[in-house]
Amino acid sequence: VSTQSTGQQVRRDTNRYSVRLLREYNDAVTHLIFVTDGPMTCGRTAKYLQGIAAGKWLLSFKWVEQSLHLSKFVNEEPYELVGDYAAPHSYAPRSSRISRIMSQPPLFTNLTVFIVGEIKLMPRKEFIQIIEMVGVNVLPTAGAADSERSVFATQSQVRPLVDAVVTSFDEVTGYELEPIAAQWLLDCVANYKILPLNRRSRRTDTQTQERSSEEQTQARTQ
Repeated sequence: VSTQSTGQQVRRDTNRYSVRLLREYNDAVTHLIFVTDGPMTCGRTAKYLQGIAAGKWLLSFKWVEQSLHLSKFVNEEPYELVGDYAAPHSYAPRSSRISRIMSQPPLFTNLTVFIVGEIKLMPRKEFIQIIEMVGVNVLPTAGAADSERSVFATQSQVRPLVDAVVTSFDEVTGYELEPIAAQWLLDCVANYKILPLNRRSRRTDTQTQERSSEEQTQARTQ
């Protein structure tokens, strides 16, 4: 459930049903519920991306309301989200869910990445979880953020890989890799398709944020 107030309401109303309401996402989740606008869209949150990556039902809270009103679980499909605010017509929730049902290969089947620097878009652990669920192989890195991993990569191990996810071009010096932005991977998940790798995709997340701020400033001064 996407908001605290909505979660409290659902918890009160579903006590009489065999429904388990979870505060955090895990593999046991079958349905993720979101407060939506008219066109069945919501914000691009970590839980939204986790749901797509795992092929779960992503539904409007209206499904809960209608199910409670009729005292039974109604068909989910009319209440399935069609996208988020940034990609309102992606139909990614349905695409990923059908892909999982059909036991199709993950979104990425031959991509290994090495994460350099800080992930500013969300907590690093959630970012890694999301991209690993869609098939990305994340090469472990040495550091406190990866202390639970038993294998650490050296620079010589990284060099043969195809891509690196970075937040600054300065940090990738010496790895001889073409950097891609972490945002590009999340955009691919949100659309549930592999998007073109253009210059904007290869711009690091810090540069993207700086460029966006500059464009907003220029717009205000014009």
